[in-house]
Amino acid sequence: MNHIVGYQLIAHHQSSIVLNYKIYCAALSISLITSSILLLSGCSPKGPLPKHESVLRALTEKRYEAAINKLDTLIAHQPDSMQHYMLRGYAHDKLQNYEAGIADFTTAIQLDSSSATAYNNRGYAYYLSDQPQLAEQDYTRAIRLDSTFSPTYGNRTLLYVSIGQYKQAVQDIDRALVLGDTLNSTYYNLKGYSELQLDHPTLAVRALTKAVRLHSNYTDALSNLVRARRSLSDSIRIK
Repeated sequence: MNHIVGYQLIAHHQSSIVLNYKIYCAALSISLITSSILLLSGCSPKGPLPKHESVLRALTEKRYEAAINKLDTLIAHQPDSMQHYMLRGYAHDKLQNYEAGIADFTTAIQLDSSSATAYNNRGYAYYLSDQPQLAEQDYTRAIRLDSTFSPTYGNRTLLYVSIGQYKQAVQDIDRALVLGDTLNSTYYNLKGYSELQLDHPTLAVRALTKAVRLHSNYTDALSNLVRARRSLSDSIRIK
């Protein structure tokens, strides 16, 4: 399986279909930088951030090495700041330095073991580094800590799809949708693809149609929808 770091995953499955899971508003990966900014600064992202402004600018401009260097200095002065480790772990993941990212998220967890976000982020780093069992363990811990945090269900869905556990994938994506993320075309594409693998063409067509309605140029959803409609037509003809 090939990974593109960031908010995408390209997975090759037995069907030879290539799924490009573009993340809607970063919902399925490392928690939004702006969320970390809020926790880090205690103010709105639109407000002044004199102390951390250069770090945040480096992250938003994708200058991850520069951000890491700045965070190294901040951590040296504030070694108990969980959010510094969270941000540095994020930057390491973007550079594919997964072991370093995992180490930072582990430190963040040690500083606050009640943080579902920290477990979610470490789980995603494990996932990117092809450690699915550890990723699943962290996602499950995150859900136990906060069963309403929909990005973790989305992340665990990606994991389940990548290892062919489509029934579990559908359960997780359905939960994410119940939690309110109903404008995410990626979720519907994941659900449709998983339903298709489970030989549920009617449910697959329904989900993939929603994905295409939300994102009319979603190439992979369109391709999956063609396959789902063909499968549905074949099943009707056989009956």
